[in-house]
Amino acid sequence: EKLQDIFLMIQETVFRYEGVINKLFFDKGKANLLAVFGLPPFAHDDDAKRGVLCGLSIMGLLSKSGIEGASLGITTGLAFCGVLG
Repeated sequence: EKLQDIFLMIQETVFRYEGVINKLFFDKGKANLLAVFGLPPFAHDDDAKRGVLCGLSIMGLLSKSGIEGASLGITTGLAFCGVLG
């Protein structure tokens, strides 16, 4: 139940910044989430900034929830996004 509550908080945060959750997967016992900003119809000139602010907000939420050892990675630039990309 705690995992579901945390995921809901993350999902709400990503949507608040008008991003999209692309993937949630587990690897070696750790949860990984990939959120994307700038996909139509939610593209903005400041999508990189939105991504950074969203990431910082999520890190704050995780810290307040007592989750330690969380990390954050952010990259910017053009990406090919399609059915398989």
